[in-house]
Amino acid sequence: MITEEQVNAMAKEAYGIVPPLVKQMTVISPEVGYHYVAGLRAVAKGSFTEIEQHAIQLKISVLNRCESCIKGHSFLLKNAGVSDDDINAIRHGLLSSMKNVNRLTDLTEVMFFGGRETFSSERIEKLESAGAGHAELFQIVSLIASKTISNYINNFLAAVKNKTLVG
Repeated sequence: MITEEQVNAMAKEAYGIVPPLVKQMTVISPEVGYHYVAGLRAVAKGSFTEIEQHAIQLKISVLNRCESCIKGHSFLLKNAGVSDDDINAIRHGLLSSMKNVNRLTDLTEVMFFGGRETFSSERIEKLESAGAGHAELFQIVSLIASKTISNYINNFLAAVKNKTLVG
């Protein structure tokens, strides 16, 4: 059995704090909190830089329409030294000044939508022409999975809060 204390300790070790969303997740379901934190920790050890990871996560959050995560990853990118212009470019699907970030956010969008259906020959060609290896694509899929957990939970909790305020 996974406990809140275990997940909170793991999050504190990874991030220096227990992010509010992780606290909320873990109170309701320690297993989901563990899955989220452990997944992100594992991918953090992959081939992407910190900026690339946050840019991919920002792109996913935009695609999932999670305002809380959009703000959070924009803030983390800013703290990592990324310009406001580049952050806004990622948020709005435009080209940033970072060539590899552009490539990775484009790949992320292809994988995000491609994973919802059978990959067409056109999508596969786009991935191959971008020089994407399977390991890189699998790491993007893992980030999509992890961010979808947090994006959906954030959006759900916001809807519950709004219903409570309205109702």
